[in-house]
Amino acid sequence: LHTRRKSYPIEVLSLRPLIVEENEEFLVLDKPSGLPTHPTLDNFIDNAKVKLERELGFPLYTTHRLDVPTQGLLVFAKTPDAQRLLNKNFSLGRVEKIYRSLNAVAVPTGLYTHFIDPSGHVPRPIALEQTAGWWRVQLEILSSGEHREGFWHEIKLLTGKTHQIRAQMTAFGAPVVGGETYGWRPF
Repeated sequence: LHTRRKSYPIEVLSLRPLIVEENEEFLVLDKPSGLPTHPTLDNFIDNAKVKLERELGFPLYTTHRLDVPTQGLLVFAKTPDAQRLLNKNFSLGRVEKIYRSLNAVAVPTGLYTHFIDPSGHVPRPIALEQTAGWWRVQLEILSSGEHREGFWHEIKLLTGKTHQIRAQMTAFGAPVVGGETYGWRPF
């Protein structure tokens, strides 16, 4: 029993206009920030999957997730077979994940490896040295530039762990703009 159900109020009334690609097997949604990808124990209804299913009138199958505060392209399968195919390609590393992050400080391009605590505590502790039981996480900063609110970074995610980008960028002293949980503070 959850006495305080998490709520995810978003200003988007319909997700249908945010569908950027659709075919017989897949659907690609430009997920807005502030909306979970799929149902959670705390809230089964306020999420992209259930909202789209209700609008479209057919089931969708989750293939990957984006964190609640993350806006970006989210791929849903329309059939269990399509879901299995895409999940297999994700697990074999055949799907390349590129993210854009807005950060308080510029970080040089390059490949970076850290170790992150899998315990689920937020903010997730992170270390440069291998720590017993911690996940090895990697990302590559492909490019960066100035932005009116800080510095943007184009990031290739080589591993995909919850809060990975936020934790790794904070380890550089470059928290994600707006990510107060990971140390960003407005000026």
